[in-house]
Amino acid sequence: MVAALQPAESILIVYGLEWQYIAESVREKLSKRVEAKKVSLPLFGKAALTPISRQQNMARRNHHSEMKFDPNLFLESGVENLSAHDAVLVFTSGTTSIAKGVRLSHRALLMQAAAKITPPCDYSSTTRMLATTVPFFHVGGLSSLLAVWMTDGALVESSTASNGFSPSNVWDSISHKAFPINTLVVVPAMVHSLHQTGHHRSRINCFPHVDLILVGGQSLSMSQQTFLSKTFPAARIVQTFACTEAASSLTFLDVTEPPEFDTTKVIHPPGVCVGRPPGHVRLQLFSASQEGATEASKINSPYQVGLIGTRGPHVMNGYWGKEARQPDEWYITSDFGYWDKLGQLYFCGRQTDTIRTGGETVWATEVEQILQRHSDVAEVAVFGLPDELFGETVACAIVLNPIPKANLTLHELKRWCSDEGLARYKHPRRLVILSSLPRNTSGKILKHQLKESFAEMPHSRL
Repeated sequence: MVAALQPAESILIVYGLEWQYIAESVREKLSKRVEAKKVSLPLFGKAALTPISRQQNMARRNHHSEMKFDPNLFLESGVENLSAHDAVLVFTSGTTSIAKGVRLSHRALLMQAAAKITPPCDYSSTTRMLATTVPFFHVGGLSSLLAVWMTDGALVESSTASNGFSPSNVWDSISHKAFPINTLVVVPAMVHSLHQTGHHRSRINCFPHVDLILVGGQSLSMSQQTFLSKTFPAARIVQTFACTEAASSLTFLDVTEPPEFDTTKVIHPPGVCVGRPPGHVRLQLFSASQEGATEASKINSPYQVGLIGTRGPHVMNGYWGKEARQPDEWYITSDFGYWDKLGQLYFCGRQTDTIRTGGETVWATEVEQILQRHSDVAEVAVFGLPDELFGETVACAIVLNPIPKANLTLHELKRWCSDEGLARYKHPRRLVILSSLPRNTSGKILKHQLKESFAEMPHSRL
C-alpha cells in the first residue's frame, strides 16, 4: 500500500475499528514520504452505519424484484452510459513484483460483474453467496459482490463469523437449515482446508443445495475436483482466469461439463484449459519474441503459444502514479497461453514461471499438472533453483492429502512422472513436503518465498 500510494499528494485512509492498528501503521510509513498533515484517518465504524430494519429490508427487496436485470441488454447497450472515471484503486497480488495500485473505472467493474450473471455462473435473485470466503478488497470478490447486488441476491455472513476464512464456519454455513448458502467463491487453498477439516463429515453428508462453486487464483487439482464433486454433487464448478488489470475474469470454464473433444489425441503444448471469454471481453495472443502489440506480433493459429492480451472497456485506466492508458490500447499480461481448435484458451504459465535446465525450457505448470494427478498430492508448487551443472534444476514443494496412502519420496515422484510420459529433464530433482504452501491474501502461491527458504528446508536431492 505504501509503495503504491507513494505518488499521491494527499491520502484519506478510511478504516473500521478492527483495522485501526494497520491504518495507523500505514499512516506512519506514508508520513515519511507525504506531508503528515495530508494523511488523514477517518473512522468508519459501526456508528457510521444506519441499521436497516427487517421491514425496510423486505420492502427494498420487493421493490427491486419488480425490476428484472437483463445482463445481455446491459452489455450490449449500457457501455456508453457508464462512467469511465476511476471508481476504485485495487492492488495486484504482488506475486512476481511489488504490488501495484490498479485504477478501475465504474464501467469496468459493472461490465465484469454483469459477466457473472450470464452462463456459466448465472448469478440471480436466488443466489445466496457466503460472504466470509470472499475478500472484497480483491477484484474477484469485489466483482462477485457487485454481481450479487445487481441481481438482488443475498450475501450471507456466518453467525460465528471471524475475520477472514474459517473452514469450520464454512461447514456451519453450508449446513444451516434455516438459510443455507448455495454459492461459494473460493481459491484452491480454501478447498484444501475444507477437505482437511471436513473429510470425515463430507463422507457422511453431501450438500445438493449448493449449485455454484466459483474458483479463482489458480486451477484445482484433480483430488480437489473429486472432493468438490462428491461433496456438492449438484454444483457447477467454474474455474476462472483473471487479472486485476482486467477488473476480474477473462475466461470461464465449467469443469463439471464433459470436455468438448479428446485432447489426448492432439499434440499440443503443456497447458491448463481455462475456457472461453464472456462476449464483451476481447482476447489476443502476441509473440513474446516481438516487442509490442502490433499486427506482426499477433498469433492466430491454434496450439501456438504467446502472451495473453486483452482490450476493451473492462481494462484498467492505468496504474496509480503512472501514465494513463489509452482506451483502445491492448493490455498484455505476463501470462503465456494458446488457443485450441475450438477457441478455448489454455494457460501455460507466467513469464517468470519457466525453468531453464541444461539448455532446455521446462514449464512449471506442466510438471505441476503431472504431479497433481498423484493420489497422495493435494497441492504442489514447482519452481527452479540454481544449479552449478544445469543452470537451474526443477524443485517441488508438495502438500499431502489428509490421508496419504504411502510415504511419498522423490524416487516415487520420478517413477510417477516417467509413467505419465514426462521427459526426464523435466522431473523434479528436489522435494520438500509442507503442511501448507505460502500464499498471499488472494490465495496465490508465493514461489519466491519457496525459493528463498528452500535451502533451509530438509530435502531430497539427486
